[in-house]
Amino acid sequence: TGADDDGRFAFVGLLRRSVHLRASAPGFRSFAANLSLGTAPGEFTVPLEPAPPRLEEAVTVTARGAAPVAEAPSPLARRFDGADVMALGSVAASDPLRAAQALPGVAANDELSAGFAARGSGFSSVGLHIDGVRLSAPFHTIRDINDGYSLTIFNGDVLDSVTLLPGAAPARYADRTGAVLDVRTRAGRGDGFHGKASLGAAGAFATLEGPIGTKASWIASARQSYLDYIIDRVEDDPALALGWRDLTAKLAWRPRPAHAVALLALLGRARYENTERDPGAHTMESAEAGTDL
Repeated sequence: TGADDDGRFAFVGLLRRSVHLRASAPGFRSFAANLSLGTAPGEFTVPLEPAPPRLEEAVTVTARGAAPVAEAPSPLARRFDGADVMALGSVAASDPLRAAQALPGVAANDELSAGFAARGSGFSSVGLHIDGVRLSAPFHTIRDINDGYSLTIFNGDVLDSVTLLPGAAPARYADRTGAVLDVRTRAGRGDGFHGKASLGAAGAFATLEGPIGTKASWIASARQSYLDYIIDRVEDDPALALGWRDLTAKLAWRPRPAHAVALLALLGRARYENTERDPGAHTMESAEAGTDL
């Protein structure tokens, strides 16, 4: 039968003379007793004592990747941001290496050369790295011509920073005996399509950039010289014609905030033509040089 308002209940019509009674309730200790119907009282109280609190402990173990070891910066490092590179590198055309020529301890050969010497070591001993890749000849230049010139093959508008380490370079630059110039390119802007164009004394450049979806971006910058046109207008009888063109492009993708994948393309061409009326037997008539990365 069911219990009444006071929790009492009764068993009626039991056939056996003895029963085993077990009672349990949430929050109380279980109770068990053997009762003989012939000797048990007509009314029996089941004592239920409160059970002690039950503690449950859960341990969750999660694994995470090892934190990258930060490389200690060189105490001699001198760093330029992209805006500083554009301001200091615009002589005749945008040249990031000319920004490094303004640093203490750096000496330039002349106004026509983009190379420099640091602490007595010439540019042949300097290691120039762009996004971690060392370049051996990062110039627009034609060797063995009169009034030789050199211009860096990448535009300063695509750079994020330029860092010069005149000494005490980290171990990853240990393959050079002189200074190290670490050039880092920037990713394209992700807030929409942007474009920029500029005219200099020796050439013109244009930069386009924009996003691809929400996790990728692109940037491309091209330059074209018109030195040959200027020389032809300035001199009545020009002896040479110089020209160059280059393209820097980068595609960046961030699958996660801590991970990045980038593809960089660097293309450059330099052209020389001798325009003398009566060149000698050993005079170089024309030449072209190129760099592809």
